[in-house]
Amino acid sequence: TVPQKSSSSLVGDREYFVKGKHAELPGNEAAHKKILKILQGEKNDPDDPNEVKTTPFELDKTWNWTSCCPINLEITDLEDNINGVDKEVGDIRQEISGSGFFSFPNNESGFMPFDDEYHIKVKAFKNGEFTLTFNLVEPDESVSKTLEFSNVPIGNVSTGSLVLSPDTDNVILSLDIEGDGIPDFELVANTQVPEELKHRFSERPDSKKDTDIHISDCVAI
Repeated sequence: TVPQKSSSSLVGDREYFVKGKHAELPGNEAAHKKILKILQGEKNDPDDPNEVKTTPFELDKTWNWTSCCPINLEITDLEDNINGVDKEVGDIRQEISGSGFFSFPNNESGFMPFDDEYHIKVKAFKNGEFTLTFNLVEPDESVSKTLEFSNVPIGNVSTGSLVLSPDTDNVILSLDIEGDGIPDFELVANTQVPEELKHRFSERPDSKKDTDIHISDCVAI
């Protein structure tokens, strides 16, 4: 990644734009052709506007997402390309075209093209609460839709799954709390966590067996 100021601070420079990932620019055929034209002094030779432009290409719609611990995501498109962390070797898999996947110690984030269907697996790595947010970002970089699962209790063996597609009005997360392969809850994005799910993870011992809560019960917790 290059800071914008660093990439535009040369005096008298000219800017050209090609479509592609930053790391793949050395192998980009359109970039090769343009560089050759510059070196050969062909200033008046018009560029193919689909390959090289003097203004940035318009962005496509994307799903931008972020998770707040303690979960990991695995995202698969319809061609079985996978984005996620390969736990066996510890490497990031980023196979979905036009996407990004970023892994940090306590959370993950990424983006992928809007015009595809994605099957997303959620896996907990410890007890706690997680928040998972998907923002639909328009070409002008405004957010037109937000789908969020907020403060969802989860155990260290819990898993979940959801499907994200272009015609999605809302998203349902199937949550398997016990990790036995059987969904226990169906959570709808942008809604409150069911009280029953909250109670599965709340500790309310009644040490005096009098159906009331005392300071001794808090000490017992």
